[in-house]
Amino acid sequence: MSEKKLLYQEHISLQDKSWFKVGGPARWYVEPTTPEEFQDAMLFAKQHDLAIFMLGEGANILISDDGFDGIVIRPHLKNITRSTYDQNHELVTAQAGVSCAELITYCLSHNLIGLEEFSGIPGTVGGSVYINIHYFNFLLSQFLVSAEVIEKATGEIHVVDNAWFCFGYDQSKLFEQEYYLVSATFKVKKTTELEAAYARGRHDEMIRYRSYRYP
Repeated sequence: MSEKKLLYQEHISLQDKSWFKVGGPARWYVEPTTPEEFQDAMLFAKQHDLAIFMLGEGANILISDDGFDGIVIRPHLKNITRSTYDQNHELVTAQAGVSCAELITYCLSHNLIGLEEFSGIPGTVGGSVYINIHYFNFLLSQFLVSAEVIEKATGEIHVVDNAWFCFGYDQSKLFEQEYYLVSATFKVKKTTELEAAYARGRHDEMIRYRSYRYP
């Protein structure tokens, strides 16, 4: 069976790819599903001297009616894995295309708590790390331990720690657009079924509140 070839599409409308349903076409558009395909997309951009725009769920952007005269890369890397950290914590690694909702649901289903503080906030892991999402006293950077990032200039994937990101309020090193997130690893707390059920209840209530307050 032949290896699947990454599909590069031309002149693709971006209207249906953001929450506000506006925007013109992308000169090129691609959805890598593996780190290797992500590297291929970066190489394609370099070979064709294309500006890069990284798109997640499009929840925090307005796309111009003129579109984007470059390549829009929308990572569809969707894997989530977990491993033991210590007696009271686990590490959960989520790839850039995983939605925050998917990540939180995964954690709660395995009795892992902490990330439910961001329930109802739209976006992918890639976009959420990029902007360091926050809610009340919680910042996503408080949970992030390490990550994989891809270097724009070389296409190489590097493992970096929390300090590398130079996180601030609505700020990270990713704003420089010289590196893009491939995956992120978060430290979350292991808990009992009863405590997890309480966290799931808070999660549902936070979503209900956000849906009512920000329709």
